[in-house]
Amino acid sequence: MNKYNAYMMNTIFLLHLICKSISFTLPQVFREWHCINFVKNIDTSKPYPFQIGELPLISWYDNKFNKTYTTVNICSHMGSKLDNSKITNGCLVCPYHGIQYTEDKAFGKTITYQDKLWWSYEPNTSNPPATPFYNNKDYSTTNICLDVDANIMDCALNIMDVNHKQYYNMLIPPNKIKKFKYLNKNKEILGISFRQKALSNNVKEYDDDIDFYNYINYINYNKYYEYNKYYNMYNFPYNIWTRTRLANKQQSIMNIDFRQIGLDKTRWFITMKNNGDYRDTNNIFVKPFMYYYANQYKELLSNNQALHTDLKKLVIRQEVLANENHLDDIYNMFEKYKYPDNNMVCNLYKYHKKKINNFEL
Repeated sequence: MNKYNAYMMNTIFLLHLICKSISFTLPQVFREWHCINFVKNIDTSKPYPFQIGELPLISWYDNKFNKTYTTVNICSHMGSKLDNSKITNGCLVCPYHGIQYTEDKAFGKTITYQDKLWWSYEPNTSNPPATPFYNNKDYSTTNICLDVDANIMDCALNIMDVNHKQYYNMLIPPNKIKKFKYLNKNKEILGISFRQKALSNNVKEYDDDIDFYNYINYINYNKYYEYNKYYNMYNFPYNIWTRTRLANKQQSIMNIDFRQIGLDKTRWFITMKNNGDYRDTNNIFVKPFMYYYANQYKELLSNNQALHTDLKKLVIRQEVLANENHLDDIYNMFEKYKYPDNNMVCNLYKYHKKKINNFEL
């Protein structure tokens, strides 16, 4: 063998080693926990289809072993959707040709945690994000599911924006604003705390029959005295919880788990926790608070948020208000976020096939 041939053989061998060493890197989106739904909203006698970006999935419950499994919502025989499948002896059975899906055909991991069903392909944590005070018996619980016509980043930005109350309804500027940022098990965490003046006790009760905006206009002209304290914590990319502590020391926790069901469509799973006796304050606090987050945010984002386009990327952040430094951190976080589009979903499935066939990744 001459030197040229030896050189070429060595080069080919090195290229082979390099190609083998370059493996598919599982995107973060598939290593995060995704909330499927509140358990109470799922009929376990039927399969439950859901979407993560452009990845169609379907879960089913095995009542013999008290487990839930998930697979791709495309039959491996002729590509039928599995929505109308039957669950027989813990197996998902396609209604068209009887193809069976058992635990060994599961796609990723599915668990129940804090009364919600969750899915992740290869989770980077043992449990999904927790709702603070969830198991505390002194806190009542309210759950809301909400679809918002906005992408994940816009949802996070709007929840973490401390200026909304000032410019959108309450007209009271926040103060004593502090930012917190750290890593927890390689997850980026961003917190913001601030104070805002509270309403006086002599405001009239909020009534379901009156218009909420008229109610807000009424209380804006009443006397404010003490401060409510707010703390918002963002666990990038799919979880936010906020704490509102009233001047009377009672507090409310709102936890939101996001699931992206389209490029500009996000499903919110809201868990609301309240402590203390809210019989006296229910009309003037809890109802308006829940209405604000479950309806006004939906209206604000769905009606006013521009679609996720390259033009939008060029336009935004040219105008910056006070108290918005922490929003730059969120923009920076999303520099590495990738929407689970068709290309990413197909690469994930190829990765999955190699994994189950014991090929070297």
